[in-house]
Amino acid sequence: MHYLKRIMASERRPLRNLIAAVDFGSTHACARIYNDKCVNLAEAILPSNTSDPEACWSVLCNLLQSVITRSGIRTSDVYCLGLSVQRNTFLIWNRETSVPVTRLCTWQEISASAYASNRNNSQFIKALNRSGKMLYKVVPNAKFKMISHYKLTCIFAVTRLAHMFDEDPMLYEKCRDGEFVYGCLETWLLWRLTGGRAWCTDVSCTSATGAFDPSIPGLSPIILNFLKISPKSFPAICPTSTFFGEIHCGPLGDLGGAAKRRRVRVTAIIGDSQAAMLGEGCLSVGDAKLTLGTGAFLNVNIGSRVIPPNTGKYLCMVMTQEAFPGRGKPLPSYPTVLASIKKFDAILEMFTQKHGLEVMTFLREGFYPVVGWAQSARTDSSLSCEVVPDTELKNVTYLIEGFNSDAGSSLIKLKEAGYFQSYTELEQILGTTSGSFDMAMETSPFFVPSSLGLRKISRKRRTRSCEGEKALTFVNTNTTLTDGGIFVGLPGPLYQRNLPTSTRYAVLFALMDSIVMSARLLFVKGVNKELASDISVLRLNGNLTQSDWLMQRLADTLDLPVERSAISETCCLGAAIAAGVGAGIWDTYAEAVQCVREQSTRLASSEAPKALKTRFIPNPASAACMESRYFHWTAVCAHTLAAHDSEFTKRKSSVALNSLLKFIK
Repeated sequence: MHYLKRIMASERRPLRNLIAAVDFGSTHACARIYNDKCVNLAEAILPSNTSDPEACWSVLCNLLQSVITRSGIRTSDVYCLGLSVQRNTFLIWNRETSVPVTRLCTWQEISASAYASNRNNSQFIKALNRSGKMLYKVVPNAKFKMISHYKLTCIFAVTRLAHMFDEDPMLYEKCRDGEFVYGCLETWLLWRLTGGRAWCTDVSCTSATGAFDPSIPGLSPIILNFLKISPKSFPAICPTSTFFGEIHCGPLGDLGGAAKRRRVRVTAIIGDSQAAMLGEGCLSVGDAKLTLGTGAFLNVNIGSRVIPPNTGKYLCMVMTQEAFPGRGKPLPSYPTVLASIKKFDAILEMFTQKHGLEVMTFLREGFYPVVGWAQSARTDSSLSCEVVPDTELKNVTYLIEGFNSDAGSSLIKLKEAGYFQSYTELEQILGTTSGSFDMAMETSPFFVPSSLGLRKISRKRRTRSCEGEKALTFVNTNTTLTDGGIFVGLPGPLYQRNLPTSTRYAVLFALMDSIVMSARLLFVKGVNKELASDISVLRLNGNLTQSDWLMQRLADTLDLPVERSAISETCCLGAAIAAGVGAGIWDTYAEAVQCVREQSTRLASSEAPKALKTRFIPNPASAACMESRYFHWTAVCAHTLAAHDSEFTKRKSSVALNSLLKFIK
């Protein structure tokens, strides 16, 4: 069931330079109409959790029709359209008939995990990694550094595409010969909007597929040759803001009898994570954004130059029984990340003096550079990608990106299971329980998300400490993606009827606390000490950021001010900014972002009763507690991830540990 929301805005006229923007996410799709001051005139929202390509097209058409109707404008008033989409979700369709021959293969699927593991263990990938390390020692540039850490994962569209071609060689031949067409969601929607005239994608979406070399920038011939995929199977890679094509189908394609009327143009395609960066105004080097929705996505602006994410090192401590006694059971010497952005030296000295811990350093893993956005270098603005694909880039901005695949998805499952009825109730539960759980750390519940890489880890190798550290690497460096996770230390059994209130509250607190701690681990793994000094505030968006408890706990845990956007649906806003630049409404992204900042200032200073607090400052009184909480959480994660399946079975009945319970998928 869908809902529509009409925005009561006084700035409905004049009707010129209006931008339609669509954000097509994993759970819902949103369409908005903006004017040239970045003021939102109307909004429509529909669920989008479908794997049917035709259903996605229907959702897009219904969204556009609804938002036009609710805004009170005519179709002819819309100047251009921008698309923001979930990345790495692809399909294959027939070029002549536009009929899909596969369903949507989403970024959350794990069907290619065995294929990815097999390829990562191949001599080619091992030789590629070794050669990258050797060449980096001789010529320390970003490309060799990235090669030394390259792995295929299920997150990447190219991994699942290669697996699909491997299982069905005939499908590959038809794609190579042009009978069938491959494309991610943005390419499919553009194809349908233009009536099959434009087969294109943009550089921001392509850069996250696993087949992209940001140092070119373009498709990597090394990866494509290894996977045995022809470059002809891929759509043209265009700038984020350019004239992709004219809309011939759907509500915006209806000329209303005016055959000579100018058609609405698609002038932007952008990945949703990059669109959120634009919507938050993160245009300067060091600007950072964390999206907390179905997953957690961290992006940091690194400017116009590609730099490897693994520059620098972070600190890791090898635990001892004295440092972390654990729940009545001795813990093995598995490491935990000591993640403090501003307090490395002081905390390190304190722990080494008190506990005599061995200090080790490890390179960051799990982060990679992507293209944030790029403008077109074309001088002829009337030439569309339908005629000649635009492959000339200028003003390219790069980002460092990392993500945790499981953030809000587990919370949604708990809500569906009846653990809480509303997010207002959840906020009240967290406010009343967090203090007692934080005070009694040794008996506090913890949640170990499977996105950290729940899998068997051999205890027999000599490099046990390094192995434990890899267990705390997010799933984008692993080959397996599973749902849920494991609860540790609940006050009662999870599987029973009439679940006690104490257990229900412990489950909710453990999960929400894990989202915060995972965000800190994500931040520390992705941001080196030099880049961290440039970050003065972390901007947040996504559905989970509506929780004041979560926002304040993030600020306290990161020891960094965090800001919640005063403007909702920042992905939609980012798509509108990119479309406006592509259509010539604004000359630069900075010009559009200035309009957004003026709008945000006005909303943040609003005296309306529902005006949200936007900035959260770290509370010095909570610093020690949050350090201890994070230390315990990483310890529990490292210990849990290193346990054998047989040990899980034994410890489920343990009074000391209470339970190691697998979360209901």
